[in-house]
Amino acid sequence: MHVHGTHVGTHGRPQLIFSGPYGLTTGGGTADQLYIEVDGAASNAFALTVNAGSADAVIAKAAAGGSACFIHGGTLTNSVCWLTGSGGPAALGSRGTNVLRGVTAYATGSGVQDGVHVEGDSGEPGHDLLVNVIAHGSAIGYDLSGQTNGTGSAVIETSHTNYSSTSFFGAGASAMDDDPHQTLLPKLVDPGIGDFHQQATSPTIDHGVNSLGNGPTDFQGDLRTFNSVPDIGADERVGPPTVTTGGATGVTASKVTLHGTVNPNGGFTTYFFDYGKTLAYGQYKMQTLTAGMTARQVLAALVGLSPRTKYFFRLVAVNSVGTATGTAGSFTTAAAFGVAIVSKQATVKKGKVGIALRCPVQASGSCKGTLSLKTAKKVKLGPAKKGFLALGNATFSIPAGLTVKVPVKISQAGLKRLNKRKSLAASATVVAHDGLGQLKTTSGKLKLKRAKKKH
Repeated sequence: MHVHGTHVGTHGRPQLIFSGPYGLTTGGGTADQLYIEVDGAASNAFALTVNAGSADAVIAKAAAGGSACFIHGGTLTNSVCWLTGSGGPAALGSRGTNVLRGVTAYATGSGVQDGVHVEGDSGEPGHDLLVNVIAHGSAIGYDLSGQTNGTGSAVIETSHTNYSSTSFFGAGASAMDDDPHQTLLPKLVDPGIGDFHQQATSPTIDHGVNSLGNGPTDFQGDLRTFNSVPDIGADERVGPPTVTTGGATGVTASKVTLHGTVNPNGGFTTYFFDYGKTLAYGQYKMQTLTAGMTARQVLAALVGLSPRTKYFFRLVAVNSVGTATGTAGSFTTAAAFGVAIVSKQATVKKGKVGIALRCPVQASGSCKGTLSLKTAKKVKLGPAKKGFLALGNATFSIPAGLTVKVPVKISQAGLKRLNKRKSLAASATVVAHDGLGQLKTTSGKLKLKRAKKKH
C-alpha cells in the first residue's frame, strides 16, 4: 500500500480518522504527509503500523488505548507519534529491526505510558535503532523501555537521542548508546495540544547527526538541516521568513499584478498579498513556497477590481517560526475602458456614413475592434417576419485619446429603407480591445439622416 498526502501549510495534510482499533497499515508500502488518528480503546489499537515498509512526515495520534506508532521491520522518519490515551507506548518497536530517525515519540496521557518500547523473544529478537529521536514518556511512564519473552533480546540502540528514564525487563533487554544521549527535557511549544515545534531555547536544536537517511525536510516541510547539523526530533527549528513588498504592474481598470520577494529562511512558507481600499486591507490572495534559503520573486495577479480606485497592498509571509509583514504600497486603477460612441446623428452620403468613436486616453496603445449598425427597432423583413435590420459594419484602429470618424458602408436594404423616409433610428454596437487585451462592448442610439438632394 502506498498512501501519499500533499502538505500545504501547517494543517494542510490529509487527515485519516479511525474509530479503531486499527488505523493505517503500510503492509510493505509507504506513507507520507498524513495526519492519522485512532480513538479505539483496545490495547492493540495502532494509529500507524509500519510493517516492513516506511513512513515519512506523518503525525500519528492514539487518543485512547494502544500506541500511536507500531513499527515491525520498518522505517519511520521525520514523524510525530503522539499518545494521549491510557494505552502505551507512543512508539512500539516489535520483533525485528526497526529504524526511527528524526522522530518525536511523546506520551501526554495520565497513565503509565512510555515514549519508545521494544519487544523481542528467542525466535525473533527486537532491535530498535533511534537516530535524532525525542523519546518522552508520561509523568509516571518511561522514556525508553523494553522486555523479552524467554531468552531473546530487546535492544534500543540510540544515536543523538533525547531521553532520561528507562525501564527494561528480561536479561536480554537493554539500551545501548552509540554516543552520550541528551537528558535535558526538550522545550516544545505545547505537546499537550499537539504542538511539537521546538522553542528557541530547546537543547535539541542543532544536536542531531547528519545522514542521507534524514531526508531533505522535517515533518512539516521545513529544511531538515537548517544550520550545519539537524535538530533532534521531528521538528527542525528554522528562521522566520523575510519579505519585501514590491511594485504593481499592468494596472488597468480591473486588473493588476503585485510583486515582492520572500526568503523562507529554511521553512515551508505561506505568503499572501493583503489588499484593499484602506490600510485595513480586508482581502488577500494566498500561495505557498517550498523550504529554501534564498530570496524568491513572487507575484499575484488580481482581477475584479473597481475602476478609478486607490488600493493599498502589502506582502505577508508565515512559516512555523514566525510572520513577516512588508511595508505598504499602493496603486490606482484606471478608468473603465470602453470606446465611446460620440455621434448622436450622422448623414448618409453616397451609401456611406461616418460614425465618430473616441478611444479613451487610459487605453494602452490603441483601440481596435468592430462597429456594427442595425435598426433601433424591429422591422418587417418579409412575410410574417420581423427583426432587426443589419445596416452595416466596419473595423477600426484608433490611437488612445483620439476621436475618429469610422466610415460604414450602409447595406442596400438599409439604403432602401432610409430613402423612404428622412431619417432612420439606429443602434450602434462597438466591440473593442486595447493593447493590454482589455475587452469592452459599448452601445448607443443615433439617428441616420438622408442627405439632402441638390436642386
